[in-house]
Amino acid sequence: MEGHQGRVLQVLFSPDGQQVATSGVDGTARLWDLAGNQLAVMEGHQGRVWQVLFSPDGQQVATRGEDGTARLWDLAGNQLAVMEGHQGPVYEVLFSPDGQQVATSGSDGTARLWDLAGNQLAVMEGHQGRVLQVLFSPDGQQVATRGEDGTARLWDLAGNQLAVMEGHQGPVEQVLFSPDGQQVATRGVDGTARLWDLRGQQIAQYEAERMAINPDWTRIAAVQQPDRLGENAVVKLWRIDNLDGLLARACTYLRPYLLQSDSVTDDDREMCNL
Repeated sequence: MEGHQGRVLQVLFSPDGQQVATSGVDGTARLWDLAGNQLAVMEGHQGRVWQVLFSPDGQQVATRGEDGTARLWDLAGNQLAVMEGHQGPVYEVLFSPDGQQVATSGSDGTARLWDLAGNQLAVMEGHQGRVLQVLFSPDGQQVATRGEDGTARLWDLAGNQLAVMEGHQGPVEQVLFSPDGQQVATRGVDGTARLWDLRGQQIAQYEAERMAINPDWTRIAAVQQPDRLGENAVVKLWRIDNLDGLLARACTYLRPYLLQSDSVTDDDREMCNL
């Protein structure tokens, strides 16, 4: 697939695997078939095109550039919308799960929500410094952001801040929703991974310079890098419990105390169904 003038910055398959999209330093994104034939050229950005992304149904393409815009295209390369409002480069563009909205984050400390015509629906302001990622919840009703200010934040679709997940020392490098949308995981440059509820309360913390969580959100793999030359990295697996699981484990340890201590109240015993 030859056509870009200079470096290709991203390559991505369409959802059905039948097409390939690329973006480059030449200010274009391009669409190709599997035989390497160029199907469309998306031209309009001023400067590098950092990201290209297919809509969930594969019928549209979103791009983001260093010109402070995100743009929407059809598969013929026709520009459908320009999402313009960020003051500086756009760091992420993302379709909502139903493909009807687009979220962006930028160097101006904001995340923004748009419709498919390029109309701005909401501005999420609160981070101090760059907003590095924006992420929809599985049901598409909430948005999580992560920033270089050491926080992750939760928002509704009107741009109202619902929670601040604060505790990392330094930028947050990763944010994830649980499959049921009831928990958020973050990982920071401080070497920790943390689990939070939707109120922004920290549930758990792990030492992790890299992390992965299994699909059913029951295990977290946490990488601990060596402190000194010659030592080996360690990968630890931890169990993730929901609230009921945490309570059951706590009650297992507390049961003898709850049964034998005279200082325990009836309410305390009822907490563990004793």
